[in-house]
Amino acid sequence: MSELCSVYVFGCPHSHFGHTVKVGISNNVFARLSSIQSHNAEKVVPHFHFDLPSRELAFEIEQYFHRRFDSYRIHREWFAMGECQAIYLLSICVVRALSARYQGDEHREMREWSGLIKAFAILDAEDSDDVLGWERDWQETEEVLA
Repeated sequence: MSELCSVYVFGCPHSHFGHTVKVGISNNVFARLSSIQSHNAEKVVPHFHFDLPSRELAFEIEQYFHRRFDSYRIHREWFAMGECQAIYLLSICVVRALSARYQGDEHREMREWSGLIKAFAILDAEDSDDVLGWERDWQETEEVLA
């Protein structure tokens, strides 16, 4: 059996960089948060995490996000973007990865189990102008990577 793992979005809402988020993976999200907080002078808060059936899949999604949004990178796994923008863009990465691996009922079950349904509910409350901007970010990086 593969090891369960999560892709998470943590943030520093009061960072001197402005909105910053960390996108990473962990088998225990809250232990990871505690570890990061102990090495960070600024308050780090959990924003969201997607549960995945294997560390391999979580790593693939994390790495894809890191490559795709490298232009937002501040340092290593830290990015200059708001938490909802990160959740939105990471959701697309998760959908992409799950669609490549699962079909039919299994795909629907994985979307619900991973947290995508909850993420979409959170994002439904967001300003539509923000979402349009995030979609442009996705399309622009798609063109650069093509």
